[in-house]
Amino acid sequence: MKTKKKIAAMLLAVALCMAGAVTLFAAVALPSISSSKPIVCYTLKASGKVYAYSAANLRNKTGGYIDCATDECRILRISGNAVQVKYPVSNGTRTAWFPRSAFSGYNMENGAAQRWTQDRQVTTYRRADGRTSYGSISAGDTCYKLSESGNYMQVVYPVSNGYKMGWIAKNGSSGSNGQSSQGSSSQPVPNGMYKVVSMIDRQYVWDIYDASTDNGGNLQLWKDNGTNAQKFTFTYNSDGYYTITNANSNKAVDCAGGESANGTNIQQYTPNNSNAQRWKLTSVGNGYYTFQCKGNGKMIDVSGGVASSGTNIQLYQSNGSKAQKFALVKTQKKQGASNNTNKSGREAVISYMNAMATIEWTPKKSFQHWSYSSKNRHVWTAGTTYYGIPYTQKARNTSLEAFQGKLSGKVYTGPSGKNTYMGNDCSSAVSYAYRKVNSKFPILATGGLYPVDGKTKKVGKYDHKNLRNTASICTRNGKNVMKDSYSSLQPGDLLLKNPSGAHVMMVTEVGNDYVKVTHQTTYKSSLHSSWRVNERMSFDSLYNSRYIPVTMASW
Repeated sequence: MKTKKKIAAMLLAVALCMAGAVTLFAAVALPSISSSKPIVCYTLKASGKVYAYSAANLRNKTGGYIDCATDECRILRISGNAVQVKYPVSNGTRTAWFPRSAFSGYNMENGAAQRWTQDRQVTTYRRADGRTSYGSISAGDTCYKLSESGNYMQVVYPVSNGYKMGWIAKNGSSGSNGQSSQGSSSQPVPNGMYKVVSMIDRQYVWDIYDASTDNGGNLQLWKDNGTNAQKFTFTYNSDGYYTITNANSNKAVDCAGGESANGTNIQQYTPNNSNAQRWKLTSVGNGYYTFQCKGNGKMIDVSGGVASSGTNIQLYQSNGSKAQKFALVKTQKKQGASNNTNKSGREAVISYMNAMATIEWTPKKSFQHWSYSSKNRHVWTAGTTYYGIPYTQKARNTSLEAFQGKLSGKVYTGPSGKNTYMGNDCSSAVSYAYRKVNSKFPILATGGLYPVDGKTKKVGKYDHKNLRNTASICTRNGKNVMKDSYSSLQPGDLLLKNPSGAHVMMVTEVGNDYVKVTHQTTYKSSLHSSWRVNERMSFDSLYNSRYIPVTMASW
């Protein structure tokens, strides 16, 4: 038996070499797990059900099941082709046996996992699609590769009180000597600042119109003039895509509205880590590259294939033309020029709001989610990665800095009582964001944000005289007036509903008939967050939900 295992390990090593991989992994068994040190994970399938069995022989079903779309599981024990799993049910958790194949194609009991020491932080995902992040692996972590699917590898990695099983991009793993586990580095160009030159005519380069520093500043072609508006910083991410930021504005190259249609405009926008701001560079020879958007698979393209100053740059399906090929020329920021690193007040407010909404943390110990309703049984679970300062209406006085002060690495070590853990609700979150501009802005409930108390003022021309109910205001003014008022919003303004279903959201972007908002709201298990970041809402939906537009009075 031992001889067979050695032969299997040798065959695996040969297969890796034949695939062009540098064998930096050691073939080993998985680490020991138990009820106190489980493997936390989701099923392989993203939907449907996996049914439970009463014993490891998988003969008798119990009637219980795992909901693949929502249920995070804990593998407590491995026995042949079965795994013992603790999974959530309506009134708590239950333990039963499930087929090992529901979680991994790897022989988890006797298989030869590939072990390595990670040398840089990488993002992990629930499944092999890169859609829902699940946490991260830190430099120095000992990791175990189980299997592959497309461009992703299934891995087991350490977390507080056990392990997690998730997926990482193949180019995200590396041995302790810094070489990629897939052989030579897959990074097409080194991080740095470049001019981006069109293959149509090398006199013309990417340029931000009028050297704008605003969100929505347009990306175009322009004759090379050496300004910072024509220089871009390329930063390679663990998912194999680049973030590209303009040297003059520090804004990221972005698909307008996150759209995917041919002809969608390319603009600059505050970096937000969305797929609309991730770009895959592929060499096409002779120093030229194509730029493919992660969010939609479309290419950066010179409109009409014409190189001239002012020609627009857009998204378009891949066609192999010169309009989609660009060279990168190393450059430096022009000294003495304005770097525009001081954000405007509105940008500072939005940046702070988004930072509160996306900070990663893991409870040191589990604690109960605060709620008015006894039916809300959500628990902030030790060892699970969450995103955004947690929701509460008791200790609703937590700034980003205060929350960061209670993190040891990413582990939250602050108060953990149901009514004492650190957090915010929708209104206290926007209040803290507004303090980045007005340090005296009070921590208010939604009622205090109503535009008659001197803290906020209305946006637009709606009439709210003698009214303190947003539904009554919308009814009095009608849809057309309210939609006109919504169109007057600017990033950093608010949308308020009060008192019925009281809520407030911060505007991050304004379109022709929609806004995007970031807000603290109900917990959503699929996001591991009580926040929504840059959520799109139409003017019609805002009116139907009876929101009114307001903003800080001191602006």
